[in-house]
Amino acid sequence: MLATLVLQRCIASNRPRTSRSGLLASVPVKEAVYARLGLDALVDHGMLRASGDDIGFTETGNVFLAYVEGVRDASPTLDEDTRDHATLTPLLKAIERDHRLVPPTIDDMHTLPGRLETYREARRFSFLSVWTIVAAVGLIAILAVLIR
Repeated sequence: MLATLVLQRCIASNRPRTSRSGLLASVPVKEAVYARLGLDALVDHGMLRASGDDIGFTETGNVFLAYVEGVRDASPTLDEDTRDHATLTPLLKAIERDHRLVPPTIDDMHTLPGRLETYREARRFSFLSVWTIVAAVGLIAILAVLIR
């Protein structure tokens, strides 16, 4: 997904590289941290080359893009073509092992402001519940006194 996003931005700008900060700014805020970690992982694995704020594909990255295109096209010879590939096989194994490239769950993407808002809502509810109980007990006490 990240490789495709980088590729789309490179194609849109008609350049072999794109702005990393611009790419991260285009990602939803909840996903920006994970996108940054993923881009770092792709640079570490040699798929992307970083130069200042610009990132672009390396030769290894181009091999990976060809593989992704083969998967997308459901190429019948894909397994045969990629088996024991000198560049692709180690790269796929490294991607599989890298925790930074595991897609986050929805709970993981719950941002701090969202967690605080949930906390505030829960707190308001519990605060209202306490007052409701106090009012009910007070009403029962008043009724008990009046009935005697």
